Amino acid sequence: MFIYKQLEGNTMDVGTINQWASLIANLGVLIGIIFLAMELRQNTKNLAAQARATYFSSLADTFRIPAENISLTEAMAKDQSGKELTQAERWQVMAFWTRVQTTVEWGYKELPRSEFLHSLPFQKITYDMMPLYRASWQERESLFDPTFYGFMMKNVFDKGDLENNLDKND
Repeated sequence: MFIYKQLEGNTMDVGTINQWASLIANLGVLIGIIFLAMELRQNTKNLAAQARATYFSSLADTFRIPAENISLTEAMAKDQSGKELTQAERWQVMAFWTRVQTTVEWGYKELPRSEFLHSLPFQKITYDMMPLYRASWQERESLFDPTFYGFMMKNVFDKGDLENNLDKND
């Protein structure tokens, strides 16, 4: 009542006060939306960075796992030198290569192409050097997304010179 009496003599009426209150509330909502957009953008960047870290950590496991598992390392060395592997060794090496290949497929699907392309030279070298790596691609083709499998065959495995033949738009 006191505030209303003070306003009676003033040129502002209740309608004007409501308009100002509404304007201030709308500005608060707008500021909140801007803040939320900034937070979403930061979270998106953080999630992308986390995805990259996970991918590259998985690729690093390509070196760590054989280093920690001597029987796998020995089986891989036998494969590379063309020696015959036991059935158990073959399964062990094929399982390892399938893990590597599914990690690469995840990178193909989830990472920006420029970041994914970093892993391809290793894939090419391994494909050329390791008979069971090639066999794992051929025998497990049905496990992979056809687009990914086609990309790898066209751009990595069927190419002699990866750097000059890579179709980065694929």
